[in-house]
Amino acid sequence: MARDQIEESLRTKMASIKARMTQLQDAQKGAEVTSEATERELELEAQLVEARSIIQEQIIDDINITVQSGEFDTEGLLAKAKFHVSYRGKPLIKALQQVLANSLRYFLRRPTTEEGSY
Repeated sequence: MARDQIEESLRTKMASIKARMTQLQDAQKGAEVTSEATERELELEAQLVEARSIIQEQIIDDINITVQSGEFDTEGLLAKAKFHVSYRGKPLIKALQQVLANSLRYFLRRPTTEEGSY
């Protein structure tokens, strides 16, 4: 699969995630995502409120990113998640790193509108 096709596939899958992220309403306000690349994988760290497994289940899995390992820490309502990820057994190229980090930031921070609130 060509690089452009991979990026387009990731963008398409990110669009499908958007509808399912309403579960993070409280977490979105305080979300913070950082990333650090190594030779073999990308380390992502996300801090958010009450959404430990949603990150992996609804963002990382949906864009076919493989989680090599992960750590979860909870301090009160704050959940900290750190993942080591790869794409098809290889490190993420810069473009995919940026797509993943931006997707996490977007979906964790975007405001939500309750149905019937308008």
